[in-house]
Amino acid sequence: MMPVASDIVTVSDLKQFAFCPRIPYFSRVMPIRPPATELMERGQRLEEEFRRLEVRRSLSRYGWDRAKRHFGVYAMSESIGIAGRIDLALEREDAVAIIDVKASGGFVGDNHRMQAAAYQILAAEHFKKPCLCAFMYFLDRGCVERLELDAAWTERLRRAIEGIRAMSASHDFPPATAYRNACEQCEYRNFCGDVF
Repeated sequence: MMPVASDIVTVSDLKQFAFCPRIPYFSRVMPIRPPATELMERGQRLEEEFRRLEVRRSLSRYGWDRAKRHFGVYAMSESIGIAGRIDLALEREDAVAIIDVKASGGFVGDNHRMQAAAYQILAAEHFKKPCLCAFMYFLDRGCVERLELDAAWTERLRRAIEGIRAMSASHDFPPATAYRNACEQCEYRNFCGDVF
C-alpha cells in the first residue's frame, strides 16, 4: 500500500534528524523554507562538477569496475515510507552500491551513516537487487570512504523514521544539536532563540 504523502520521510529529514532534530521540525512542522546559504550553493556547484567529470572516470576506486552508473536516482520505499535522490548508484547484474557526494572535507558522522542506511534500502528496492555497500565521496578532500552498515543501523533508521513522524504529529519542539559550533552556519539559526 502506497504511504500517504504526509507520512513520507525524506532521506534529508533522516540525515538532519540524526544531526539536529530541529531542522526537520522547522521544515516539516512549521514549515519554514530559508534561502539557500553560500555553502549550499557551493555544494550544488561542486556536485554538478562531480557529475560532469565522473562519467569519464574509472570505477576502480570503488571496486565496481564493470558497473553501470545511474546519476540522480529518485527512489521511494513503500515498505518503510521514505524517499530520496541517490547521487550515484552503481549497478551490476547481481547487486548495487550507492555513492553519496559531500561538498566538504568533513568526516563521516552518524548523520551520514543514517543517510547511507536509508539510501541502501531505497537502492535495493528501486533496483530490485541487494545494495551491498555505501560510499561517501568527500569532494574537498578528494577521498572516498566506504561505509559498512549493520543491522543496528537499520534499527536506528527505523527509530528515526518513527521519531520524525511522532514529532510531526505532536508538534513537540525537539532539543537542539549537541554540536553547537555547527549552529553558526545553519540556515535555521535565526529560529533557535535558545541557542545563541
